[in-house]
Amino acid sequence: MLIEKIVAHASRDYAIIVDSSKIVGRLGEKAPVPVELVPEALATVSRAVEALGGAPELRMAKMKDGPVITDHGNFVLDVRFPAAFDPSLMERELMLIPGVMAHGIFTRPVTDLLVGWPDGRVEHTRKPKAD
Repeated sequence: MLIEKIVAHASRDYAIIVDSSKIVGRLGEKAPVPVELVPEALATVSRAVEALGGAPELRMAKMKDGPVITDHGNFVLDVRFPAAFDPSLMERELMLIPGVMAHGIFTRPVTDLLVGWPDGRVEHTRKPKAD
């Protein structure tokens, strides 16, 4: 997530490529929101996320003991938020928590959306450029 955020911030256009299983009516509907944090901040970030109404759970590794470790040596919390949360507000609130490095809320306007479907079709939606 951290590298994705850096690349998105540096880019003029913002394209998202997903398979159709990622299409939802609201953020967090099918999967929790990932929050990347430095390991030393696990307790404080967890408490702060709970204060925002989230239910954090440390993501555990599948092929080894212990938590998932990102490429940068960080942990990932999977957070379930209430159905009525505002993604733009939550995006800002999460980044104000000391120890949070990145999260899976991307609110930057998308210029291109490509969705792959099981039948092999690809839907491409492009936002017109502003004059």
